[in-house]
Amino acid sequence: MTYIGNQREALKGFKDGLIALEGQKALLMTQTQDGRKDLAILEHRKNELSGKIGALRQKHEEGANLSGLKQQYTDILLRIDETGADKPDKPDTAQLDLNIRRATVALEDTLKKQYESKYAAEIENIQAELQLARQEYRKKEAAHHNVRAGVECPVCCRPITEDVLEATRNGIDRSMKALVQQGVEKNTQFAQLRELERKAKDVFEQWKSEDTEKQQQRIAQLQKRRDELLSGDGAALSELLKQRQVLEEALDLGGLTAEEKMSLDALKAEMQRVSSDYEAMKALCERPVPDIDGKAKQLEELIRKKEDLIAAALDYLGARNELTFRGLPLDKVGFSLYDILKTTGEVKNAFRFTYEGRDYRKLSHSERIFAGMEVSELMKALTGRNYPVFVDDSESVVTLAKRPSGQVLLSRVVGGVPLTVTAQNQQPARQPEQEMKKAS
Repeated sequence: MTYIGNQREALKGFKDGLIALEGQKALLMTQTQDGRKDLAILEHRKNELSGKIGALRQKHEEGANLSGLKQQYTDILLRIDETGADKPDKPDTAQLDLNIRRATVALEDTLKKQYESKYAAEIENIQAELQLARQEYRKKEAAHHNVRAGVECPVCCRPITEDVLEATRNGIDRSMKALVQQGVEKNTQFAQLRELERKAKDVFEQWKSEDTEKQQQRIAQLQKRRDELLSGDGAALSELLKQRQVLEEALDLGGLTAEEKMSLDALKAEMQRVSSDYEAMKALCERPVPDIDGKAKQLEELIRKKEDLIAAALDYLGARNELTFRGLPLDKVGFSLYDILKTTGEVKNAFRFTYEGRDYRKLSHSERIFAGMEVSELMKALTGRNYPVFVDDSESVVTLAKRPSGQVLLSRVVGGVPLTVTAQNQQPARQPEQEMKKAS
């Protein structure tokens, strides 16, 4: 059974592979068709761009005296080289370079400096004292609202009597006013310190700005002196360089306007992209085509062989079953020794019997009675004993076309009749050709 299951699993794998090959073939055909269309579009665009670029290049060459401009450009380059060759040895700028580095470091140090407050600690102390004064005032205020005869005095911690009630309130009022006066003084000090802090910070920022500006000016002066020392006859060289730039721009434009030159550059860039895409698509369309049909034929041959093996195995199982039950006293009853799973095709060991080719579980009641009697004859033959056969609900069958051998007990329900035992066919039953042992 496992052999057939393994073969069916392999067969399923081959069929899945064949389906995958068919999908790969369809995809390859679609890609090839789409690739050819895209290749034609890219080729058409290449031809369009080539025509536009050729027209602009022709105008670039014919619209200006390029040969004269090229000669002037060559002369300018020679003069620039001669000017550089005529210069004396390079002057010594080591000291200036050192001064520039020192000035640069000093500037960086100045920029890194940050204002450091001299009044921060004192300001924090005053803020803390004001916070404590506010808390004390709130306590005094609460005590003033709650003071009355019989409660404990918040100052002396003794019970308040009616004769000292007014004096206690006045005492609390005085302490509250003293706290207010103290708060006013502290707030005045706080404001003065904040003003001093602001002025000190402004002075620092002004000093930093002035110092930074002076250092930047010194660096600029040192750099200017260095440039002047190196330039020598730099004015003439600068003029030659300007002339070279003008000639380069004229050669670049040729007979084109600035707008036409920009258009030409854009067309060249697009031409490069289109050419790259064209070559890539061409390589894709010309790539070797895999032998999908050959692989499909190989899989079809493997599928055919697997199906032949499975059919042969099933034929073997059928023949084995036939040989197993050959010679047994069976007429309409048959046996099945395996089940085939519908999901995987796997063959499982089983033991089921059928009647007239149908599964016993799907038989009618009367058919089950007939099948049971035939199986009882099989059991007698296999055991060599002649057992009595008891048939219940015999009213379900019209007649026993083929009665079992030996003693047969039939139970039948008859309406309106009391329980009765009736013996029929008193003559001894026909003995089978082979003498059987009596049931013990």
